[in-house]
Amino acid sequence: MKKILIIKCVAFAVAALSLFVAADASALDGYQDRRGLFAGVGIGGGAAIQNDKVGGDMLLDVQIGGAPNKRVTFALDVDVRFQLVDGNSNWYLVPGPEFNFFLSDAIFMRLAGGLAFMFPEEDVMGKSLTMGMDVSLGVGYEFFVNSNWAIDFAVEGDYFLLDNIEDVVAIGFTIGMKFY
Repeated sequence: MKKILIIKCVAFAVAALSLFVAADASALDGYQDRRGLFAGVGIGGGAAIQNDKVGGDMLLDVQIGGAPNKRVTFALDVDVRFQLVDGNSNWYLVPGPEFNFFLSDAIFMRLAGGLAFMFPEEDVMGKSLTMGMDVSLGVGYEFFVNSNWAIDFAVEGDYFLLDNIEDVVAIGFTIGMKFY
């Protein structure tokens, strides 16, 4: 008798928990659909190369954007980056557009660009701020965890063309989360 009561309690707890954590679809035609507005955040890291010296690169990524269909998204992307190369640390603020082209339901190609504001730890050529451009190309995989939330993994390469400083190449891995 006690066994049956325990089994019923466990079954009830599992059913209650699944109802609690289940995410409802707001509309059947928009279920796991990229169309419309979205917001996202991501983190990443990798290698930075400057003057033939290799160092580290960390990234915090914030986006807000939209998608006209299931295969293309565009966003205003703001990256905050920290790079440590050959003992020199540099901070970057990189705002600009980002486009994702979905080759399948999950695999995408990313193209981004923007202004690169570099804040070196030490004055570089008498400056505490250097401006430039950033061009980024990447490939990734995105999947939905419920009706509105998606997680993506990407490998990206960035090329920073900086004013009066050697150019920087960054290659890294990012993980992000988006709310559609």
